[in-house]
Amino acid sequence: MPPPASPRPKLFYGWRMAWVYFVLNFYWGGTLLVGFSALFNPIRETFGLSAIVATAALSLRHAFAIGEGPVVGYFFDRYGPRPIILFATFVTAGGLSLLVFAHSTWQFFLASAVSGVGLSAFIAGTGPAAMTVWFIRHRGKAIAIVLAGSGLGAFLVPPIVAMIDAWGWRVALAVVIVALIVVSTPLAMMLRHRPEQYGLRPDGAPSETPSGGLATPSLPGQDVSFLFGQALCTRSFWLLVLAQSVVGAGTSSVMLFFIPHLEDEGFSTSTAAWAATAVGLVGVFSTLGGGWLADQFERRPILVAGYLFQVGGLTLFAFTSSLWHLVLFIVLFGIGARLSSPVAISLLGDYFGRAHFGKIQGVFFSCFTMAAVAGPLAGAAIHDARGSFSLIFVIFGAMSAISVVAGALATRPAPPRAATAAAG
Repeated sequence: MPPPASPRPKLFYGWRMAWVYFVLNFYWGGTLLVGFSALFNPIRETFGLSAIVATAALSLRHAFAIGEGPVVGYFFDRYGPRPIILFATFVTAGGLSLLVFAHSTWQFFLASAVSGVGLSAFIAGTGPAAMTVWFIRHRGKAIAIVLAGSGLGAFLVPPIVAMIDAWGWRVALAVVIVALIVVSTPLAMMLRHRPEQYGLRPDGAPSETPSGGLATPSLPGQDVSFLFGQALCTRSFWLLVLAQSVVGAGTSSVMLFFIPHLEDEGFSTSTAAWAATAVGLVGVFSTLGGGWLADQFERRPILVAGYLFQVGGLTLFAFTSSLWHLVLFIVLFGIGARLSSPVAISLLGDYFGRAHFGKIQGVFFSCFTMAAVAGPLAGAAIHDARGSFSLIFVIFGAMSAISVVAGALATRPAPPRAATAAAG
């Protein structure tokens, strides 16, 4: 008789977590990050604000992440991602509801501040942190799935533009708020903390070997566990922070001023919206490809390559005045802006381990967000002074060369003394 068929192995829950975050990032990224580019001019015109004042208010949505990053990292290490995402959902929805009914500048700033507290909790990086905890061997691919959602979210920009044209920005924003609660609440309930709490091991390795011991396959970075303070004392950590922060300043400026800049250069709003969608689509393939490459080859050269694409994309965006310029920008920036993120976070996990990754990444994201806030403010100030965003993208393109050098120098740090002694 033929032997009985072996039971089909269950899907490792870490992959379910990755796809949950994919959907969350798809919606949050498409509506509240790149999607807000479509709302920028209508909101500014409603309240009669200059570009710098409107940008300052909207930057509050990110500014709180500077201080929230380490706090979110602490709670992530202690309680996991579920309560953080629930908090982010309801606070963000509440703040945006205030914006729907705002009729004065101070009410606009108040709404931006409240929603900023929630949005900052979401963008503090619990998705990549969760993938770092649940994966080692497949870490790059898992983080890439999480981050690809925000790129694909660009497909939500044209519907937002259509709703604004048909019903006005207040009704469009109200629809976004209701969908935010409907989408995020059940997905947040599916999130879990560490695999060991459920009898699992990273990557789905068996929880026990036949002899009863833990299965501990030899995987890069699993035998290194930096304490929070030890990680912050390494040169490589701050080089990665510098590299990502510089490109983050340019990327956040593109996300906020994408449609206004292209409108200034003579493109229609609908063309600009579909161009944003195309950037997101290229970014999805770039993110997934970068995650796959990060698991197959040395990660640092891939990171540097992403920064090089970023240099070209940002510089070209400053002079985008024809369709072929726009197409070339979409390719360069779509690859560069998305390729580096999963690789940089994977490197953090490789270099510093899983035990305190939430707090370590919290500082990383706080510094990144500081640059992401400063970049658009500088761009808005230049726009008010010169009537154009072009100069700021030339500056950010040139500055991105710093990221190329910093990424190349961010080598693996020596293991901390305690870890070295334990290994001995």
